[in-house]
Amino acid sequence: MNMKHILILTGRFGMGHCSAAEAIRQQIAVINPHAQVQIVDLMEYLFPCTADLIYNGFSHMVNFCSALYNQLNRMAGKYASLPMKSHAVARVTTLLSSADLVVSTLPLCSQCVSAFKQKTGSSIPLYTYITDIGAQDEWITPCTDAYFVGAEETRQELMQKGVADSRIHVCGIPVRQSFLQPANPTETSDRLELLLMGGGLGLIPAADTFLQTLSQYEEVHVTVITGKNQALYDRLHQQYPTISVIGYTNQVADYMRRADLLITKSGGITTFEAIHTGTPLYIIRPFLMQEIGNARYIEQHHLGHVVWSADVDMTQDILSLLHQPIHLQAMRQNMKQLRDSLEEICPETCFTPEEMIS
Repeated sequence: MNMKHILILTGRFGMGHCSAAEAIRQQIAVINPHAQVQIVDLMEYLFPCTADLIYNGFSHMVNFCSALYNQLNRMAGKYASLPMKSHAVARVTTLLSSADLVVSTLPLCSQCVSAFKQKTGSSIPLYTYITDIGAQDEWITPCTDAYFVGAEETRQELMQKGVADSRIHVCGIPVRQSFLQPANPTETSDRLELLLMGGGLGLIPAADTFLQTLSQYEEVHVTVITGKNQALYDRLHQQYPTISVIGYTNQVADYMRRADLLITKSGGITTFEAIHTGTPLYIIRPFLMQEIGNARYIEQHHLGHVVWSADVDMTQDILSLLHQPIHLQAMRQNMKQLRDSLEEICPETCFTPEEMIS
């Protein structure tokens, strides 16, 4: 079929959902440059006056009330239902009326479109891209036509929950084109390169406990990417003069390729960005439900090291790992094997079967 208007729905409940949406947009542009692709933040569309308040509340809960967040997540999975369903369905009717295909990177978006299809009898295709390894119940909706998942583990979990195998496509979690391109030759460094990224909702926990010490080791060069967090940028820049502090940048893929080790949160997008750049991971005490699932995946496939206990001397742990080149190379090789396996499954488009949208 000839898709003309593809609508990608997402939301800022963690920036990984938005990154996945942009990655999908970029991949569609490669496959079908003539397609009209629109990315819409569903919360901003449904609640234009209160979306920022909702997102700020979410960010505060994740950073300061993680136990409450996990509990609400469990409840959302067990009792998956769309809040304010009638309002949501009524509001999206116009939005969906001209779309030939809807892609969702957020459970709430899948629930909203599924409710619309149930109420109106619409046959518009709905594709759901699950942005973590774990497939919580809230991702599963009765009118989703296809699920795109990051790993075989996710496929098995969906099947156990009653999703037909024919509707599941293992393709890796989508990443932007800059992470898929071959690395450009870069200057080699005689220092070990350590990269620290905290994700869209803030720096990883306990970072200051090892930054102070690591910044004093001449054989280690530390780079911290703070994104749009200007206050964090200013503090780190002043507090650690020997560290390279980078604000928002579109060169993240290049920084990751140069790094011997990446310290970060175990978000699904970041995990697969690291897989594509071949950057070994160091994950510190994941505490959100989906991050715990991703961290277990990292451990099981030997893609990095996960610190589960607060008793670990992280400074010495990081230094020890940096000085084990054979161990780090083994992690890179495991990442390459995963990349190769994904290319065998989807050799042309990596994560989007071409016949479905071209």
